[in-house]
Amino acid sequence: MGRDKRGVAKFLQRELGVAYQTAWTMAHKLRHGLSEDPARPLRGFLEADETPARGRLAYSHNGGRFMVTKPIDGKPATPLNGGTIGFLMSDAKRAEAWHNAGVANGGTSIEDPPGVRPNGAYLAYLRDPDGHKLVGVAR
Repeated sequence: MGRDKRGVAKFLQRELGVAYQTAWTMAHKLRHGLSEDPARPLRGFLEADETPARGRLAYSHNGGRFMVTKPIDGKPATPLNGGTIGFLMSDAKRAEAWHNAGVANGGTSIEDPPGVRPNGAYLAYLRDPDGHKLVGVAR
């Protein structure tokens, strides 16, 4: 585990080996994506894996877990080729509002339109302006 008393962005900068501005942007996106109030500080548990694969970051809050890692194959990082970041929503109305806000702010609706899938889950997929595939999920 690792910590930095100077804040989450400084911690991300050190652990992931990225520029401070990149780390700050990541922290901002985490705060915005995981908080009801984006201006409120992150609450939860932030940890970093100190194994030789170093650079693995996990944020846990309200039973959810968000992870960022350096590519284990040693190749440059790309926007989740084959991966999806999912956010659990309290209901379908919230997932749809999340999706609409994402599209209004430069995201692109992808996959099938938001709606209930055969497994009963409401899914709303989009690709953010940085190329990450995201999904809002309500069960």
